Amino acid sequence: MSTLSNIGERNITLERLHSLYELIGRMNSVYELTDLLEFIVDRALNLTGGRRGLLLLDDEHEHTLQHVAVTRGEQLDEKQLERALEFVSTTVIKDVLDQGEPRLVFDLPADQRYEGLTSEATFKLKRVRSVLAVPLKVAEQLVGLIYIDHPSRAVFGQEDLDFLSAFASQAALAINRARQHQKQVDELTRLNELSRSVVQVLDLNEVLTRIVYEAIHILKVETGSVLLLNEDTSELIFNVSVSNGQRVNIPGSLKVGQGIAGWVVATGEIACVSDVTQD
Repeated sequence: MSTLSNIGERNITLERLHSLYELIGRMNSVYELTDLLEFIVDRALNLTGGRRGLLLLDDEHEHTLQHVAVTRGEQLDEKQLERALEFVSTTVIKDVLDQGEPRLVFDLPADQRYEGLTSEATFKLKRVRSVLAVPLKVAEQLVGLIYIDHPSRAVFGQEDLDFLSAFASQAALAINRARQHQKQVDELTRLNELSRSVVQVLDLNEVLTRIVYEAIHILKVETGSVLLLNEDTSELIFNVSVSNGQRVNIPGSLKVGQGIAGWVVATGEIACVSDVTQD
């Protein structure tokens, strides 16, 4: 019996290593985020023996971890992803997100860390007892979470947590890579659409307005302007300015060499300033 048990454990370890290698391979070949997320949750469930799993991702615009990206298992309907939180332990999820550390729960009703914090519904209706939850981090920045649970107690052990933590480290890198790729694709698509649209417009003011709107959208900033040089006076005039989605009029002008815009025109170089108050 001992020999059979050892063989079984060895097979599980090999399968987990294979999954890690497979994930690393996908980092260099899979750029479709949805497919990648589904692979991550499916593998995490299969290799830990969990019944239900979900993956939370941050909202890149609002920087909040509220988006349920993928769900698998009992009671979790993919068509209603956000309702998935009604069927899992949000107490453990909140703990991991707040602390940024993995959590292994052998028996949720008896776990003193969550005493008084977990409702009866979690035990009776949600049927949550064993839990694995690990953060997804990129360069120490929390970008998501993998959550696995089971209705029976003591299903997961320290080896499961160690594996899922290692798996999550690689998963976070793969997710970040896929996101960056998608971001580049979206930006190139918008630039191509802008190029096609502006060549059909004869009005210079309309062309510049479209350019400013697209630049603001791509860079995710609130305000942008196009300044044109009056060669007779060597002044830069605010031709088109947009703030918070609305056209605004900025009076006045800048001399060549004055301010950041004036410096760019004077030197012909690109300027990138992270904090104008410190520059």
